[in-house]
Amino acid sequence: MLVRLAEHGLAGRGPGGWIRGPAALDRVADRLGVGEYLALLAARYRADRAGYHGLRRRLDERTRPAETVGAPGDLIDSLPAPDPPPDPDTDAAVALIRYALGGQVIDDAAA
Repeated sequence: MLVRLAEHGLAGRGPGGWIRGPAALDRVADRLGVGEYLALLAARYRADRAGYHGLRRRLDERTRPAETVGAPGDLIDSLPAPDPPPDPDTDAAVALIRYALGGQVIDDAAA
């Protein structure tokens, strides 16, 4: 697998082992003709992640014991933690690995 990544400049062999190559993930994706597909996968991944975190917050609020929710006289309600910001480099790397390994996106809504 690393040899295939090296062929595209995404990995390289260094004195201590394999290192990240100089090629930009977006350029390699465009050169391979999968740029739009990877962008779609990244958008789906971000949407799935946002939905997952929203569901976890809703479940947490429903299962929290009543004494920890807060009293009616509280002036400040605690807000749930925000979703982590998207990381385009990680999204692109995951998408490229999915493509290279033949991963498929499964739409749970259709199940």
